[in-house]
Amino acid sequence: MKSRAIKWVLKTVRQVVNFAAEERIDEYGLTWWASAPKIKCLPEPDRRALRPLSWAEPRRFFQALPDHVATRVLFILNTGLHDAEI
Repeated sequence: MKSRAIKWVLKTVRQVVNFAAEERIDEYGLTWWASAPKIKCLPEPDRRALRPLSWAEPRRFFQALPDHVATRVLFILNTGLHDAEI
């Protein structure tokens, strides 16, 4: 599991625990916990900086691709589509 996914799960658990400690009240007017336990999130590592392709990189890349794939990749590169849009 990636650290980003673990961080998301820890944030969700922290929200549930805080809700149980602050908002959830039983029939006696008491919360489920006196105080919420502290949950620390993992530090998120820095992502690689994006950089534009040099002119030589696409040429080498397209030479290694079959023609039917190369036309699709060329369309994606020229339009700037994101992964989710492809």
